Amino acid sequence: MEDLSRFYLKIAKKRTDEESLAAVYECMLTSLRLLCPIAPCTCEAVYGEFFKKHEKEESVHFLGWPAFNEKEIDAVLEKKMMVAQAVIAAATNARQKANVKLRWPLEKISLASTQTEVSSAAEELSGIICEMANVKQVEIGNAPKSSFFLEPNFAKIGEAFKGDSKAVIEELGKIDAKTAAEALSHDGKYAVLGKYEVNNEMVGVKEEAGGYSIAEFEGGKVYLKTEMSKELLQEAYVREVARRVQQQRKGMKLVESDKVTLEIACRGEIREILERGEKEIVQQVNASSVEFVEKAKGKESEEFEIEGEKVGVRVKKD
Repeated sequence: MEDLSRFYLKIAKKRTDEESLAAVYECMLTSLRLLCPIAPCTCEAVYGEFFKKHEKEESVHFLGWPAFNEKEIDAVLEKKMMVAQAVIAAATNARQKANVKLRWPLEKISLASTQTEVSSAAEELSGIICEMANVKQVEIGNAPKSSFFLEPNFAKIGEAFKGDSKAVIEELGKIDAKTAAEALSHDGKYAVLGKYEVNNEMVGVKEEAGGYSIAEFEGGKVYLKTEMSKELLQEAYVREVARRVQQQRKGMKLVESDKVTLEIACRGEIREILERGEKEIVQQVNASSVEFVEKAKGKESEEFEIEGEKVGVRVKKD
């Protein structure tokens, strides 16, 4: 259920072909049948509302228990999809570290992995990774230049080496951090001064790459490029405005085909960016026209902020 609702439906929501719709239908109906013993009344209500008109049985309880069909199982694809999900989760983690919203598009992910199957799966499913991580490109094996830093845990080192702790800490400041980091990652330990072994509890490893946010997953690392070009910034701002407009449309109970007129109040650089993206705004919210003003008029206008700058939007049905 989680894979269906939080992953597959996000991928398939823009697809309208019969195969994709049939897959969603089958997954939801099968899930409904499996939930019947736990929530019989709810399942019956959902079946009656959405499925009864397409099925022969009067009740979901007459459909019977789903049977296992080995032909519907693709273990290889499932394994590849698990890799893609791990990469997407790492990219999301990297965004959180950099404090970049998921709805803001970024240029690329660079993936570093020593496992061929991981790189192969990420390359094959790069389209899904791009869509879910909201990036334009996935690069395989092209990690940016980075620097490593060791962060000693003084309490753990002191507990382990007592009077020799000072010498160990001083040596950690002299050694090649990348070599130590690789040993700690691979072996879980690293020899200092030839006789002291430090582990991951005693030493933390920090990796930095200019313009990138880094996150690890089981099988490799993700380097998320966080620097935004003018084009990406324009796309991000347009999405912010379009999201607010769609919220207003929903509040006005408008249907998708209803045309609207927009009034956008903003100044300075944000206004310049949004004016360049006027065509995209019109397309995304089905507007007939957009007017940029200094201050939005009327009580219907909604004010919000983009990167600390105030923007007002007023939506009027044509």
